[in-house]
Amino acid sequence: MKALREKNRAAQLAQMQRSQQAQQTQAAEQPQPEPAASAEQAAAPQTPAKRFKYVVEHLEEEIEGWSELEYRNMLANVGHGNLWLSHVSESVARNPPASLAGAVVSTNSIQTWEGVDLSRVLLADPAATQPLSPEDAGNYDYILFGGILGDDPPRDRTKELRVMGFATRHLGKEQMTTDTAVLVSQIVLEKGVPLDQIDYVDRPEIKLGRRETVIMPFRYIRLPDGQPRLPPGMLEHLKRSNDLSLN
Repeated sequence: MKALREKNRAAQLAQMQRSQQAQQTQAAEQPQPEPAASAEQAAAPQTPAKRFKYVVEHLEEEIEGWSELEYRNMLANVGHGNLWLSHVSESVARNPPASLAGAVVSTNSIQTWEGVDLSRVLLADPAATQPLSPEDAGNYDYILFGGILGDDPPRDRTKELRVMGFATRHLGKEQMTTDTAVLVSQIVLEKGVPLDQIDYVDRPEIKLGRRETVIMPFRYIRLPDGQPRLPPGMLEHLKRSNDLSLN
């Protein structure tokens, strides 16, 4: 009898083990719920995978000094192949600055470039009635800027492009340097941040020496420390220019 009870107990134990194993297998086969997003993930803006082409219709004879610093800053931010410099001089096209390797350079204006759908080109125009918005990212592939240097007062250099019939958007009432306009456009179009949610500093006063300062008559993106976001090397360039003027 004892042997029979031991046999029955062993059979029951084996049955329980098989039942537990079956339950574990069934649970493993059930689809698992997705982990909840963290607060940081939920709050973070969704960055579109699409990359824009930023086209500057170059209206200067050469690329040097201030303009080269601005172009270099644009290229560093938008990435190789995404900065296009159109309508440059023959000399610049033959021998572009080495610092701009990765930019697309052409003597022709964008409306003659093969493969460009002009209906997908958006012109950054201070005279436009509509502001640039994140929604524009789905309707355009290129954003076009006229000139390289901001002027004070503005000379409306965009008028040479306005007659081509592109759709237009403005970046606000304040005049920007062209590299700031490109960076602001990238924040709006690629990061989905509205124009009025970007932190700016207008007409900042830049210290050049112990007693010398210069007021930059443009709008810049404001850095966390309150300073304007200048192109790398621009402060040194301004200081050199100030020293030459003093001498």
